Amino acid sequence: MRLQRIDAFRVYSILLIMFAHAQYFSAIDFSLPFTRAFSVIIIGIARPTIQFFFIASGFFLGGKILDDPQQAIPLAWKYTRRLLVVFLFWSIIYALVQPNEFLLLLEKDPVRLIFEGPKLHLWYLPSLILAIWLFALWPFDRKSWSFLAFGTVLFLVGLMGGAYRLTDIGVNLHFNTRDAAFFGTVFFGIGAYIHQKQPRVSKAAAVGIYLLGMAMYALESWYLWAQYNMDPIRNDYVLGSIPYGIGFFLLAYTFTANRLDRFAAKFAPYVLGIYVGHMLILDWLLKPLHKSFHPILWQLGLPFVLFVLSLGAVYLISKTPLKRVI
Repeated sequence: MRLQRIDAFRVYSILLIMFAHAQYFSAIDFSLPFTRAFSVIIIGIARPTIQFFFIASGFFLGGKILDDPQQAIPLAWKYTRRLLVVFLFWSIIYALVQPNEFLLLLEKDPVRLIFEGPKLHLWYLPSLILAIWLFALWPFDRKSWSFLAFGTVLFLVGLMGGAYRLTDIGVNLHFNTRDAAFFGTVFFGIGAYIHQKQPRVSKAAAVGIYLLGMAMYALESWYLWAQYNMDPIRNDYVLGSIPYGIGFFLLAYTFTANRLDRFAAKFAPYVLGIYVGHMLILDWLLKPLHKSFHPILWQLGLPFVLFVLSLGAVYLISKTPLKRVI
């Protein structure tokens, strides 16, 4: 039951990500108070989704490595080989549809191109690949706290160069710390730790951790906005992202799957394809239509249309030889 609910949360997460991406990239008119307020709220609600994906990967793949450490390298290669193929394929696709942006990025910031590809949302794939290999090659006991401690240090460095870069403890690393291994490593390690310990977490505790993380994220975002004029919808990670992500995962881990979860779980195999391909549909098919709809209707309805179209496209691709790239 837990596995089915975790699969369902993959689907819920990708829908929330589409809501968030619609706020950023679909030309929503933020001059209306409702659209601005809704944007801040929905992006805040969507914030633990990527952490969830990292934790789930650590739980399943990291768990396999913990259970059979002699197979750490083969397991890591088997999993990351597919991710690398998907990343390279979709990088080529987005480079071809936006050649000017690709060439400009190649000229001005080739390092960013390595860690993000030509489309910003692809950053997740290299970051996950790095987290997997760091865990697979970890020279110390993976069942100890050492990997989590290492991931935490990376996370704190990422915060100082990211959301907290303008504060007294901030540093300018001349690099977007959302990329690479700064944030994904600790969450992958948390997932492996949960697999190893199989903690008995009550439903009330899971909800409490989730709400605590949400409150911490909201307060930190408000503080950074009030003191340093940092737009709250642009804070990828703050300190509260750790309990927020853990709590979100525990909502899937501790509760029994209900009827909706069992239905949603059927679409979990398509989530990666939806993630990598949905921006193509958003940019080239849906975004040009935004002037034809009322801003509020556009803001509320677009993510659902995007999800249905992306799911349909990925389903059709899965029936062809291109299924390897979704």
